[in-house]
Amino acid sequence: MNSNPFVSPFKYTLPPNDGKKTLNASFGRRLRLEQGCEHLGDYISPPTESMSEDIGQQVKDAPSSQIFGGFGVEPGKLAHTPAQACDAGELIRGGSFLVLIEADKEFFVGLLSVFHGDGWHLDVLKLDADHVWSAEHRRLVLVPQQGTVTP
Repeated sequence: MNSNPFVSPFKYTLPPNDGKKTLNASFGRRLRLEQGCEHLGDYISPPTESMSEDIGQQVKDAPSSQIFGGFGVEPGKLAHTPAQACDAGELIRGGSFLVLIEADKEFFVGLLSVFHGDGWHLDVLKLDADHVWSAEHRRLVLVPQQGTVTP
């Protein structure tokens, strides 16, 4: 995987997932699906194996396509299922995370905000919306492990 000038790394592991979770059922009122993402809420994910993650911290302002494109691999290798995004919300103890989600051969970017002891919130927009994320917030970027994410 290429060095990415937008993030610096650390590690995390997601457990196996039966794929039965949906974003609507897991996040409820704390889920906001932007235009073009509405069908993602009830999408049933395929089952997944345990997956090691590289987690990088955003260090430069950039749109979604540059952040995830900066790793030098195809988006499908960086994407999570909606059910895995739910697992991340349940397992991570705090922070603000960007997560690439794939469903029905489409890509979305989720901003997963996890609050200490108070649940989580997920905002989802299409990857090609190319929203620019400010590095000032030092968001973390969840990336399935493809090797080492180097700054």
